[in-house]
Amino acid sequence: MYDKRTKSDIESCLDVQAINTTAVTTGPIIDTLNHEAIDLCFNAEIASGVATVAVYEGEESDMSDEALVDSDFLIGAAETDTSGTAVIHIGYVGNMRYIRVKVTGSDTPSMDIAGIAYKSLAKHQPTDIT
Repeated sequence: MYDKRTKSDIESCLDVQAINTTAVTTGPIIDTLNHEAIDLCFNAEIASGVATVAVYEGEESDMSDEALVDSDFLIGAAETDTSGTAVIHIGYVGNMRYIRVKVTGSDTPSMDIAGIAYKSLAKHQPTDIT
């Protein structure tokens, strides 16, 4: 077995949310500093509707310069319309320091969704020794 824990960090990119409208739900800002790879992983329990995840990037810590990430810098599907339990996994391969996600429900959405940012390939290891 390999130790991935001391070479990576995990943080929430979307706290558990009940999405019952088409309003945009915005996650916290993720600092990618010192990591070479970022995976965004979501788990959703969908009664109805579609969940679409959009990824934004910027260089300002408050995301005042945010822009939608071009699809060339994302790996994986950003939408699901599966009822029941669904997993959305997106790889970010851009070069901006900060990212965040925005989730939009459509087609009469009724779902619970949560996400984590898995930051790996740390430039300085270990990232956590506790």
